[in-house]
Amino acid sequence: MSTRRLVAALFFAALLLRLCAAFALREPDARPDLNSCGADCAEFESLARQVAQGNGYSTDSGRPTAFRAPGFPLLVAGIYALAGFRPWVAYVAFAVIGGLAVVLTWLCARRLLPAPAAAAAGIMAALYLPHVYFASLYYSENLSALSLAVVALSSVIYLERGSWWQALVAGIALGVSILARPFAILLAPALIAIFLFYGPGRRIRSAAASALLLAGTGAIVGPWALRNLEVLGSPVFGSTNGGSTFYGGNNDVVATQPGRLGSWVSTVELPGRQWIEVAPDEVTHDRREWALGMRWIRSNPGKLPKLLLAKFVRFWLPDTDSANRKYVALQLVATTPFLAVLLIGFVVTLRSSQYRTGGWLVMHAVTLATLACGLIFWGAPRFRDGSFAPLMLYGGVGVEWLWSRLRLLASRS
Repeated sequence: MSTRRLVAALFFAALLLRLCAAFALREPDARPDLNSCGADCAEFESLARQVAQGNGYSTDSGRPTAFRAPGFPLLVAGIYALAGFRPWVAYVAFAVIGGLAVVLTWLCARRLLPAPAAAAAGIMAALYLPHVYFASLYYSENLSALSLAVVALSSVIYLERGSWWQALVAGIALGVSILARPFAILLAPALIAIFLFYGPGRRIRSAAASALLLAGTGAIVGPWALRNLEVLGSPVFGSTNGGSTFYGGNNDVVATQPGRLGSWVSTVELPGRQWIEVAPDEVTHDRREWALGMRWIRSNPGKLPKLLLAKFVRFWLPDTDSANRKYVALQLVATTPFLAVLLIGFVVTLRSSQYRTGGWLVMHAVTLATLACGLIFWGAPRFRDGSFAPLMLYGGVGVEWLWSRLRLLASRS
């Protein structure tokens, strides 16, 4: 199959699956609410409406906020500004974004893998259930999966060609990723190190490319930080809900209760809530939750190994944190084979010298930054699946490894 036809096939197959998921699971004209898909969806959508109506990035009461990272709500606000307040148009856009992420994943895979393994990575990307499911939700992972795929592909192309333009594109995409999911800021030092030590040409050229990466990132994140300095009194680079996620993922409940090990609980259930609630503003509110989480860690060093292990296990398992048994069963049946194959691929890439290249270091950096996020906060499978592109490349490697073993067994028999 020609490259053009393969790209078209991957895109339209991915698009169709995601459209089917969105319109089978959601009411096309109904706003997402707490009951249908949780607080994240409802709050992202509400912020998008406020921006589209000209009320700024604010709560329904009109109070400026940075509680949610702005990347995804601004994307939805743009959709609403163009098409009106029609949720079905947003779902179509999410499906298109998902299809583009699949194509970018394959484009990245074909630069790092043999053609059959790259094709396997692209097909897995189109079929991967958690990513298909994102198209039915107002989740920031819709945007972060795409932007991180751009970061990965642009970085790989820069390392191949030495193109400063690609270094700048990688920086811009990294800035978008940070505004979608702030953990992506962990990627900045890793990418700079990779550019410096694996970039083509002289070290000064690599340093210039690293500067362009930072410039692109700063051009996206800087205006948001300045806005927050003006309206909140602090240059928040991501959001002000990191503290609630951190404390909610580091406490006695998630460290000791069997059903909640490695998960997250609302800080409403935790000690120190009164001190949090009397905070004069959301920045202070966030800082106090961070402080309570850090206090728990310092006071409970003996519980940390078990907690970190639980987070790690949750990170790599299918999503079963739902009261809907059909959803849990579907996750177990449809996601487990993918996860098994990509874990095989992850081990193979770490052990084999042929994968010790700058391009593969980029894939490892994205994956390890995401894992670090899970260990710092909590082991949400959703965090894992937001870093979509490298996962599918590991899957391609895993398929290739399994196929080679099957052929070997067949030849011996």
